[in-house]
Amino acid sequence: MIGSGKPKCGKRGLGMVAGAALAALAFAAAPAGAGWREDLIEDIKIEHGCEVEFISHVVEHEVDGHKLVMAKAHCRDKRAFDAFRKDEFELFEFKECTVRETISC
Repeated sequence: MIGSGKPKCGKRGLGMVAGAALAALAFAAAPAGAGWREDLIEDIKIEHGCEVEFISHVVEHEVDGHKLVMAKAHCRDKRAFDAFRKDEFELFEFKECTVRETISC
C-alpha cells in the first residue's frame, strides 16, 4: 500500500540490520591497535588451515616495550588453538587444544 507509513522489510531485513549492528559493536569494542587479530587469522590459516570462527580468552600486555598477545582461536571445523605472540613483529605460535581442554574453554 502506497503511503501506509509502514516499512516493507521483513524478518530477514531486520536480521541483516541487527547483524550489521553487532559487527559494528564488536569492531568498536576491539582495542585500538588490535591489528594482531588479522595477523592471527592469517597465520593460523596458513599454518593449520583454520578458518577462524571467533577469538576468545584474549590477553594483551606490554612487557619491556614488547606487545604480548595470548588468545584462543576457534575454527569453523570445531578445532581450537591457543595462540601466543611475544612481539608485534613475530609470527604467532599455536598449540592445538585437546578435547578435554576445549570442553573447559
